Amino acid sequence: MRTGAGVNRAPAVLVAAGLSLAAGILIEPWFGLVTAGLSAGILWKPFDPVTTLAVLAGAASFVDNEGGHMTRDLSMVTLVAVYALFPIALARARGRWRALGGPLVLWLAAFLAWTAVATLRGLLAGYEKKFIGLEVAALGTMTFTWLAAGLRPTARELRPALVVILVAGLGHVVLGIVSYAVNHMRTGGIWYTPLPGMLAVLSLCFGVRARTLPARVGWALLLGLFLLHQTISFSRGYWLGLLVAMPATAFLYARTGPRSLERWRRVGALAAVAGGVLLLTTVVTAVLMGWSDLPALLGTRFGSSFTTGNGSSVSASNLARMIEHAASFRLIQQNPLFGYGMGLELHIRDPLRGLVSKQAYVHESYLWLWLKQGLIGVVLLLAVLFQAVRTALTGAAATDDERSAWCLTAAGVTIYFGVLNLTSFHLAQVNATMFQSLLWGFALATTRPVQLKLVWRAQPAPAAGRAAPIRP
Repeated sequence: MRTGAGVNRAPAVLVAAGLSLAAGILIEPWFGLVTAGLSAGILWKPFDPVTTLAVLAGAASFVDNEGGHMTRDLSMVTLVAVYALFPIALARARGRWRALGGPLVLWLAAFLAWTAVATLRGLLAGYEKKFIGLEVAALGTMTFTWLAAGLRPTARELRPALVVILVAGLGHVVLGIVSYAVNHMRTGGIWYTPLPGMLAVLSLCFGVRARTLPARVGWALLLGLFLLHQTISFSRGYWLGLLVAMPATAFLYARTGPRSLERWRRVGALAAVAGGVLLLTTVVTAVLMGWSDLPALLGTRFGSSFTTGNGSSVSASNLARMIEHAASFRLIQQNPLFGYGMGLELHIRDPLRGLVSKQAYVHESYLWLWLKQGLIGVVLLLAVLFQAVRTALTGAAATDDERSAWCLTAAGVTIYFGVLNLTSFHLAQVNATMFQSLLWGFALATTRPVQLKLVWRAQPAPAAGRAAPIRP
């Protein structure tokens, strides 16, 4: 097998197949499948930076934060990230990559700089390096916004990336369905991550802009499947994020004014087909899993978000979150502006059993960030989110091709993730932050922002003994 440049890819294919087989046998079958998928994505477009970044986002989405294999999972992501830097460096050498500026880049740089300060404070305070590394790894993915934007990808170059990320999303849908077959109960971890919810927003954005009926139907089917995953996750945070992000994204697309009625009709038609797919697949799943009263089950789960006193496990979870929030505020009020540094662990006392536990996370990302980086960090993050939405909407209006759908996706996903942060600590995990950062980069590139000139060395001085020219 040879590329157009005459490079033989057969050895690489054999090595990738061997690694995938070994991972499936020695580690876990699904891990072997993920390895095979990542290898296929890289070998499909070797040294293509845009496709490689999509593979990186797909790899990050499969990091299992609760499975006890963080070192293994993050090692794979790190290897892909290091590999991704090579095609970006090649693009830079060939003049394809240009450093971009603008408000989003400015606020991102400020937030990452403050994160570096908080990281140094955590190290000096002697906090657990493991927790510091995990938190910085998640927030550090925002660096890829700038790297992706500098590539200035065309609509054609983004198509392989779209395929890669959709395949990863469908892999998560399969994992979610398999979860009930394996565990016979609702679980978290790798089985249910935010990526399908983000891809539900993407499916909406691409579906309403599809030009042919088969394409619109295909996007509606994908939308229904991604919504199925988020529905059977029984995660109230995912539900709330979609309940806000989907209507908001539809409004950002259709809005009001000339031709708005036509755009709203497209939204309605897509939603109708996707809703039918969601209803059918959810009913089938309910029958297979033995859920006799699905509406009551969903309603009870959603209503439990606001209860703490009926003695159920869900109410106990809500109570536990209230206790950790109270412990966080007790520390925050002593140092509200600067925080305590990355890696800080909370000491939480259970008032019923009298036991004290330690945890580095908080089930509320803004509260978690306030605790670690202070009010300064929270304000900087909110500024980044605002600029990301603003930049994405500017990019969506700047073009009429597929890049417009990518930009609208970036805006909708930012809203989804911003709402999700109110009920979870996914901001401290790479599963969703990597894909969000790439979306920001693709949107930023579409806005044609100012280009920065990077100077690696100073202007050489005149040679010794050579007299400077005398000007009259």
